[in-house]
Amino acid sequence: MLTIQNFESHINSVILQRGRQYYSKGYLSHIEETGDNTWTAEVEGSETYTVNVTLKRNNEISGHSCDCPYDGGTCKHVVAVF
Repeated sequence: MLTIQNFESHINSVILQRGRQYYSKGYLSHIEETGDNTWTAEVEGSETYTVNVTLKRNNEISGHSCDCPYDGGTCKHVVAVF
C-alpha cells in the first residue's frame, strides 16, 4: 500500500532525489484541494506541469497523474507534490 508516509520506499532513488530538489527549490507553485481528498498542483520544470493526487482517508495514495512526458511511472513532479 502506497501512502504519504511510505512513498519514498516505493520510488526510484534518482526520481526521489529530483522530486525533493524540486520541492525544496520552490518549484511547487500552486496546490489546492479540488475535490474530496483530491489535490491538483502545478509544478514548474522545463514547462509547468499539472499533477493530480487522490488520497483515501488513511493517507493511502489511491491515484496520481502528471501531464509531463515521463513514461517511467511516478515522476519527479509527483514526488514534489507528495
